[in-house]
Amino acid sequence: GQLTYTHNIGGDFGSTDFYFETLSGTVNLKGYLLPGRVQPYALVGIGGTGVHAETEVFDTTVAEDSTTAFTFRGGGGIDIYLTPRVHLYTEATYLLLTGDFDGDGMIPIVFGAQFRF
Repeated sequence: GQLTYTHNIGGDFGSTDFYFETLSGTVNLKGYLLPGRVQPYALVGIGGTGVHAETEVFDTTVAEDSTTAFTFRGGGGIDIYLTPRVHLYTEATYLLLTGDFDGDGMIPIVFGAQFRF
């Protein structure tokens, strides 16, 4: 599975501030394309996303809304093994949101490291 949190997309636009937060969780299926130390992969997943948006004018909240959406994740990445238990990775996926978002989405780009027990 994968959990992605995005905080404070938006910002200060003069007298108006806009804030947008998302929390997405998906269960993914990865398919590795090559064996070896460098392993590119493709992935697909399904899950859900919670979204919270808030608009402030002169530091007063004038609109606030929260909703959830069914989510599809598709994309790919690459694992680079430093040792059999430690690897670095990068991944780019597209999160397609349904419901109130009518097919809108976002593209998280991730860099990280993993240790396998």
